[in-house]
Amino acid sequence: MNAPSGSSTNDAGPSPSAGFKAELASEPFRQELHHLLWIDPLINKGVRDEGWSCRDHALVVAALAAIRGHAAVAISGSVGFVQGPVGDQRPVGRNIGPHWWLMIESMGTCDFSPRLIKTRELPEWGDWQDAFLLGSAYVPAGTIAYAMTPHEPTFQAAFAAATNQEGVRTALYLRKAAEPLGLAQFERARDWINSPLTDRLKQRFPLRKDIYLRAVLHLDDFIKGAAASLRGLPQMQAWTQVAARAGNPRMEFRDRLSGALG
Repeated sequence: MNAPSGSSTNDAGPSPSAGFKAELASEPFRQELHHLLWIDPLINKGVRDEGWSCRDHALVVAALAAIRGHAAVAISGSVGFVQGPVGDQRPVGRNIGPHWWLMIESMGTCDFSPRLIKTRELPEWGDWQDAFLLGSAYVPAGTIAYAMTPHEPTFQAAFAAATNQEGVRTALYLRKAAEPLGLAQFERARDWINSPLTDRLKQRFPLRKDIYLRAVLHLDDFIKGAAASLRGLPQMQAWTQVAARAGNPRMEFRDRLSGALG
């Protein structure tokens, strides 16, 4: 089972994606992103939802990539996390689906939505502190084995094998479909995402069909040091600040895209 390659370097120096990769890896950025997008676990249509807001994360990060000139594809499927046995402790697995993540041009697969913490439902799970997928590898480096496959039997076999790997943590992605993300999805983000968080935003800001674009612009400004963090506010108050952003977000977003295209 082969994982796609991530960013690369050559004799000319770092790849064009290196700067963006560093921005995404920044702890302040990820904290800002999660503060806006993560919600508490809930029962969604009769099924437990971990509150990761995976489609929200995928769309927002893809839009930030577009501003920097990188195309992104949303990948859908499922993901399995396995914590191998340690001593007398039995292996523990978590299978999440449906799930969405990204393939970013010149960078590889990325997934910032997982929140792999201990829960009451799975007390044997050890916290995977600050774990995320960036450039086709899990961070922190060397702590989590990663692979992706389009084949269900391969995925199941790898999941089973991971339960026998002493002290190893594994993230396995099953790729089922892919969708290039572009202006049509970015400008209709509320419809495309359609998550439990989206429902809350619709209820709170019914006229703000561009609410996600406003969040993208806030995060872009935050990365560039042109906007203050909203983490000191409760989540919906933070979104109120996002919704109140001045200007026409569609025009501003298109201008930033044009800048990326030169």
